[in-house]
Amino acid sequence: AETLKGLLPGAVAGFQRTGLETNSGGAGGMSMAVATGDYQKDGASFRLAVTDLGAMAGMAALASAVNAQSTKETQTGYEKSGTVDGRLTTEEWDREAKSGRYSILVGERFSVEANGNADSIDVLKQAVASVDAGRLEGLAR
Repeated sequence: AETLKGLLPGAVAGFQRTGLETNSGGAGGMSMAVATGDYQKDGASFRLAVTDLGAMAGMAALASAVNAQSTKETQTGYEKSGTVDGRLTTEEWDREAKSGRYSILVGERFSVEANGNADSIDVLKQAVASVDAGRLEGLAR
């Protein structure tokens, strides 16, 4: 969890980190670790999380391997998931609430996710991209 915490930036897209938290644990041979940062700017806020899926990584790898894709459009937003640049990616956005979630799976073991409020989904994508995916891929090996 401490290693993951070091991957969270102090600021991203003009948002300043206002909180930092780590958790780890496991039972029955299954363990997970997560580091989260809370970010705020002008009344908007989101949470950026890096999660080591541990034993759950196998299920994530299976989801990635089957290359499942889905899209859903509503009057106010959309949801989509699929493989982008070789990574399982999930994206949800509500244009009216200016709220959503964006996540990627790195090295078939680590989830990087931003969720909350921002001017656009691009801010959440920037937050996810600010985490060093190359370093996570190295840790996955």
